[in-house]
Amino acid sequence: MYKIPEEIIREATANHTRLNIEVRQMMIEMGVPVEMVGISQFGRNKSEAFSVSTAVGGTHSVPVHGQIYIPEINVDLAVLDPNFPHMVLNSPSWSSADFRDRVQAVIVHEFEEAMIHDRGVNDDEYPEAVSNALLQIQSGNFEESVMAQLLVHDYGHYGAIRNAVQTKLRNVSGNARRILEQ
Repeated sequence: MYKIPEEIIREATANHTRLNIEVRQMMIEMGVPVEMVGISQFGRNKSEAFSVSTAVGGTHSVPVHGQIYIPEINVDLAVLDPNFPHMVLNSPSWSSADFRDRVQAVIVHEFEEAMIHDRGVNDDEYPEAVSNALLQIQSGNFEESVMAQLLVHDYGHYGAIRNAVQTKLRNVSGNARRILEQ
């Protein structure tokens, strides 16, 4: 199993304030609404546009059955790792892109994924299977809940991959677009 190199963790921790400011500024310059920057759900720190607590690239608030969805996003320390295996495997240009390009690609992906869930929950645009899965997450047994979570995740994730190349966000670099197109 891959582990983020210690030097990247140290860099992210030592420079967290600067990275948080840079990522927040990039989000705003790209047109992410200010209220979407950072995640408050489940007691997270809303002021963090850049998180050192995970290493997957970024994340978004998750939809919960029976609750209004509030789209929020952040970026995490995986953007500091040009060799992050999941990203390199799915998008080979990740390894040659610079920090700004990797951050922009993650911002676009997480924005698009959050907006899919926003439309799905708040505008009732989910397919019936995804709406049913949201309920199943809370009401099913363990196996049913896990399978339902996977369905909801995949619907948003793969939809974001499809939508990212035509994002309404602005100021997306050519290299970030290449990452998203691969």
